[in-house]
Amino acid sequence: MGRVEMMDMIEASKDFSGVTMQELDEKIRELRDIRNKMDAIDSVEISPLKKKRANLESWIAGCLNEHQKKTYKSCYGDVTLKHASSVQIPRETEDKVAFRSFLEDKELFNSMWSINSASLNKWYNDYRDSCEARGVVSESIPGLGEPVDRYTLALKKK
Repeated sequence: MGRVEMMDMIEASKDFSGVTMQELDEKIRELRDIRNKMDAIDSVEISPLKKKRANLESWIAGCLNEHQKKTYKSCYGDVTLKHASSVQIPRETEDKVAFRSFLEDKELFNSMWSINSASLNKWYNDYRDSCEARGVVSESIPGLGEPVDRYTLALKKK
């Protein structure tokens, strides 16, 4: 919860100057108990539903892939299958050196020397797409691990 949201919840006229440390400790204990109850509910009731949801999404994604469809309009809602690949910024020194050499060879180092992970993934996906468009198999990029492909299934309710 952001600071503004939290401040909106606090009564403007409430005076906290007389609150004792014992009262504060009691409120913190109440908060801890509520969080523990919520975690217990999550693990007992929500976790099995999350697992079943993941299995259903995987099954539906597999079916869409088999039929080479990215979208499907059902009487229960419209389903969209999205694909994204991501790579991680190199962590090991030798991987960093290898990736830097690759960027320098491609004359890209100056534009990417302080890149964040989102920019790295956008660049990587654009690079891979440009290779595909030219009919060239994209080379393995030194210093970057293999990409992790992620498929997400969106269901738009009717």
